[in-house]
Amino acid sequence: MLTTHHTTLFGRLFAGAVFTAAALAFTAAPVIAQKKQQQQQQQAAPEEEEIDQVELTQAQIDGFVTAQTKITPITAKLKGNAQPSKQMMAQMEGISKEAGFKDFEEFGNVGSNIGFVFGGIDPNTKKFVEPEMQIKQEIDKVNADAKMPAAQKKKALADLQKALTSAPKLKFPVNAELVAKNYDKLKPVMQ
Repeated sequence: MLTTHHTTLFGRLFAGAVFTAAALAFTAAPVIAQKKQQQQQQQAAPEEEEIDQVELTQAQIDGFVTAQTKITPITAKLKGNAQPSKQMMAQMEGISKEAGFKDFEEFGNVGSNIGFVFGGIDPNTKKFVEPEMQIKQEIDKVNADAKMPAAQKKKALADLQKALTSAPKLKFPVNAELVAKNYDKLKPVMQ
């Protein structure tokens, strides 16, 4: 098991990169993520699915912040893996459309793209670091951690090496620029 520091950083590395239930901390649409995960389990699909990367616009980021602020109180009512009611889904769909999205699914995809980039931005420098580099840095930290028990270190390194082989690359560099530019505006809705 990873230490709290390693768990936090490891989770941050993939929060936006993977559109599954594990990504819920940084993505904006936990309901869509839950449905996709259920579909994957039913179809015996792989555990992880890369997000559909899209080139973000300032209007999408602004719309995301607006919608996420209104959707968070709705999704906060859900306990555990509970599914939203039809009324909740209708509310979230309406909020998404009001914010300029075609539907709730588009809102979720934009949120996943923002989350992917947001998770890779250094809060101090506001520079994006590719997931591959983040993982390599984490591998170095785990290797240097003299306090971590050997079995725990071995497991952490194995997990990180596995993650390294499937680390996605940022397809649209403009996304990193936009998210960095809007970092302070996004921070409250991404946490």
